[in-house]
Amino acid sequence: MAVEFEKLVYLDPQKTGSTFVEEVLIDVLGHEPTVRQRHTPLQARDPHRLHCISVRDPWDQYLSLYRYGSDRKGGVYLTLKNAGQASAYRDFGSWLDVVLDPANAAAVAPRWGDTGIARLVGLQSFRYMRMAIPRSLQLMPSMKTVEDVREQHARLKAWDVVLRTETLLDDVVEMLDTHRDRLGITMGRDEIASRAASHAGANASKSKRVEMADEHRARIAEREWLLLEEFGYQA
Repeated sequence: MAVEFEKLVYLDPQKTGSTFVEEVLIDVLGHEPTVRQRHTPLQARDPHRLHCISVRDPWDQYLSLYRYGSDRKGGVYLTLKNAGQASAYRDFGSWLDVVLDPANAAAVAPRWGDTGIARLVGLQSFRYMRMAIPRSLQLMPSMKTVEDVREQHARLKAWDVVLRTETLLDDVVEMLDTHRDRLGITMGRDEIASRAASHAGANASKSKRVEMADEHRARIAEREWLLLEEFGYQA
């Protein structure tokens, strides 16, 4: 499941630069994935392969998702439209009112609603957990409290390496260079970096604070507490 290579598994949450990462992996590793089921959870972690996951600043992720839906694109827009909630896109605050409310989870992302996890974590944390934990959709209904989420995530997360969208080019190069022997890479760091930089999306890696109203930032932080705790994003 996910995007699997002979010696590496890429866990690819939606809207975290996954197309760029996959292109670089194919180029540097020298072969297509053995399995490509994008945004699909693992059934089990293979201890013999390196596992990486991409993550993104949750505020940037919400703004991106809102803007995408404002252009009438994407699964969240379509599910909200089908639920009669398309008017939420009149402004960012109105949209947040809908997508941050656990009561609307099924209308925002059906699996987020089905698992019952929406009352404990926001949409972006759900998307991350979906890929980070093997058999995540089957396990989420057993998470009844925030402490259950923390404990199961800490114990079951599959990834070895984190690739941050804000520094994605550097992070991918660092991973491939650090684990060159394990991954069978013979090219040097400079060539890895050159090949990575040649792919579309390389210049999207920027570390900058997303500007938005303090109220919106605080509301998102409350729902996406797991991403803040795990990866140090600052409200």
